[in-house]
Order: sequence, then structure tokens, then C-alpha cells
Amino acid sequence: MNTKIVSSRLQNITKQWVQLFMRNDIEFEMDDKHLLQKLAKIIELLPENEKLVLSLCHEKKLSFKQIGEVLGQTEAEASQTYERATQTIRQVWTLCVPQNK
Repeated sequence: MNTKIVSSRLQNITKQWVQLFMRNDIEFEMDDKHLLQKLAKIIELLPENEKLVLSLCHEKKLSFKQIGEVLGQTEAEASQTYERATQTIRQVWTLCVPQNK
């Protein structure tokens, strides 16, 4: 899949990911473009295969089994790739975005 297409698709679902990844750990307005831009930059740092799995999961709503079939992987490999990506996003987010406590 073309890198530009993946990047465009990721930007379209960034707000949804903010809610998913942060799970109310931080309070902010969804229209806070600064935070959305930070998340988009974090996602851009991920390896292409992790961005693709996230995109297939969130945008296309594919299961890990379906993602594995598309990518020639097992369901477990697709799930592990997804978990690796989300852990990275959470870790970098925690370092980059001040937490409200």
C-alpha cells in the first residue's frame, strides 16, 4: 500500500485513536489541533507494517484474522503487530504530552 495513502488514512482517524489510546488519561478538547498533530507525528514514526495494521483494524474494521490473511501473516502475528504499535504510541504520547493530574 502506498505510504501517502496510509498516511492520509491515518490522519482521518486520529481523533478516534486519541480516545482509544488515552482512555481518559488526559483531558483535552477533541478540537485541540496541537495534540492531534502530535499524535499524527507519533503515528508517522511507526514502521510501515504497524501503520498498515492499525489502519486495517480501525479504518477497515478488519479482525486480526482478516488482517493476517491480507498480509500473509497469522492472526497472532497481526495481533502482536497491533499491540506493539499501540504500546509505542502510548509510551511516546506519555513522554510528549503533559498529563493532567
